Amino acid sequence: MNETKATLFATVMTLIYTLLGLVSIFYMVDDWLVSLPIVVFYFLILVSTHLSVSFFLSIIPEHSYIQKVINGALLVIYFILAFNLNHPLNFMIVTALLFSVSTIKYLLMVEENPHKKLLWRKVSVQTLGTIACILTILGILSGYALISTSLWLFCFIIANIYIISIKPLYRISNED
Repeated sequence: MNETKATLFATVMTLIYTLLGLVSIFYMVDDWLVSLPIVVFYFLILVSTHLSVSFFLSIIPEHSYIQKVINGALLVIYFILAFNLNHPLNFMIVTALLFSVSTIKYLLMVEENPHKKLLWRKVSVQTLGTIACILTILGILSGYALISTSLWLFCFIIANIYIISIKPLYRISNED
């Protein structure tokens, strides 16, 4: 997919999921103390996903059927995620699924793409996201939902500052 089409697709999907998130906030969130870190994380992951989709769709082959299937699964997962902003445990389970499926998606791309080093970095980031989600789930199950989700949000912000600004992930360099 060319870069313009990839960016357009990412923008449309981001707007749709932003609207779904807003609907969820206004009609479903009743405990803001518990939901605030989740709501902030949800909108930050949409921004992060927009950057990722815009970039990676422009460097993967369009003919990849398995990528289309996985992208469809990810769209469904984002839909489910939008409607769990008031349930920390459900939200983090779905987020762990999101990171896990994304890890598989990028692992499958490694062999068919010339940017192997870049894709391995993305796999590493997605794997760390999965691990962080599992740790957050354990914190929630231990009775520390607010602390766990707040810590996860803080770590996600720091990680995104790193992969967007310090050592950009969504850009091809000479090393990749």
